[in-house]
Amino acid sequence: MEGSVDPALQAQAANQRRYVQAGPALLGEPLCTDPTYVGLDGSLDTDQRFADLQASNPDLAALDPESAFTQAEYLQSQQRGHSVGAVLLALSLFRLGMAETTGGKARTSGLVMGVPVFLFGLAWIAGLAMLWAIVRWAEA
Repeated sequence: MEGSVDPALQAQAANQRRYVQAGPALLGEPLCTDPTYVGLDGSLDTDQRFADLQASNPDLAALDPESAFTQAEYLQSQQRGHSVGAVLLALSLFRLGMAETTGGKARTSGLVMGVPVFLFGLAWIAGLAMLWAIVRWAEA
């Protein structure tokens, strides 16, 4: 490709020479070239690196990742509760939709199964909203 008269092929060959062929050479470089952060086994001493970063930047020292993790767990539990509520509502609406399109005993069974599941889904969502409000109020 390098010997081609086509400028696109020449550019592609130069790109491959620069990035693809240099890849294995870059993989052989050490992870840490700063002797300050070399651990006893030759690896990167992340504790020392983070300590130096926090000392050089006071905004990083004020970060509290534990509160972010706690908030993430709280939001994940909320999402899980909303997912269960959405599935309940979807199931009930499916049964109610089937009751609309059918007749006779199938319509009655669709209503008998759809309405209670729908009401349970609404109660589930309302109960979770009240529970999470109480949890937020207790934490404040």
